[in-house]
Amino acid sequence: MPVRNPSRRHVQCLLLALTLPLLPPSRIGAQDRLKQMPGYDQWAAMAPKLQGAIKSGAITPQWADDSRTFEYLFDGKRWRYDVATRGRSEAPAPAAPTGAR
Repeated sequence: MPVRNPSRRHVQCLLLALTLPLLPPSRIGAQDRLKQMPGYDQWAAMAPKLQGAIKSGAITPQWADDSRTFEYLFDGKRWRYDVATRGRSEAPAPAAPTGAR
């Protein structure tokens, strides 16, 4: 296995350290140019309106014992979906649990 000369490694690190400051600076000011691009005014007007514009339709179904219907909460209401008829109807509120232990 060849043995590397440690002084060569030091020279490489020194050259790297000396050349890094000479590299051109990154384009830090690129973000400042966004306001001059076409469409920025429209984006600035619409951005605040986009918050909460999308409403999720995800549900968590609770299947009935017969597996023909399930109930779920959507938009603050309790709904029952019948798989056979492919229809939904508003479900009655669930019965309150009794105090038996």
